[in-house]
Amino acid sequence: MDPNLFGGIGAKYTPYFVAGIATLIIGAMLTMVWRMWKAMHVIKWVPLPGWHVGAQWYSNVESVRPEILVEALRLAENALIGKTRWRREDLAEVGQSAKIFISDSETWKDLNGTEVAGQQVNDMIIVGPSLAALGHELAHLCEQLIDRGAVDYGHTFWRINGVDEAVEFYEAWIKRRAAADRVASGAVGSNVVSIINTCRYSKLRF
Repeated sequence: MDPNLFGGIGAKYTPYFVAGIATLIIGAMLTMVWRMWKAMHVIKWVPLPGWHVGAQWYSNVESVRPEILVEALRLAENALIGKTRWRREDLAEVGQSAKIFISDSETWKDLNGTEVAGQQVNDMIIVGPSLAALGHELAHLCEQLIDRGAVDYGHTFWRINGVDEAVEFYEAWIKRRAAADRVASGAVGSNVVSIINTCRYSKLRF
């Protein structure tokens, strides 16, 4: 600030101005650190039995039991192995470091304000309780971990590389699973959502 501003008033208040800005910056940094610490400690990751040793998951959704999640993961994993260049040992490596977070909502807004039904962040997959986006996000996780961060978020080469076919295979299975669940429960699926909702989610951006 110019010390001659307003006849020397600037010089008088410059230290307070600088101190105020510094306080705001430090406060913002402390807030960010606190939020990161809270996020790391709120999620109580637990081992996911039945998949790869090292895999972890978190869910407060009662309808999603670990055996249901493992069934879906194995199906998605086998589809990717059968349709893409990724090998079984590649998927095993992914599974050993994967974290699966089951949201209590089928859709949410990402940091850009876009409504999504699934996300892949570093070694973590976030999906809704229907697991409709699990195959899609597992493919992104493979890109992150096997292809060393070369994640094709635009899905530009998915058709050529067989990823689209693998994801479509998984989504067809989840629809059949939803239908079977509806018949068994006599209502909209208790473990996965109805076919109509699953189709709607698949049209969202993942």
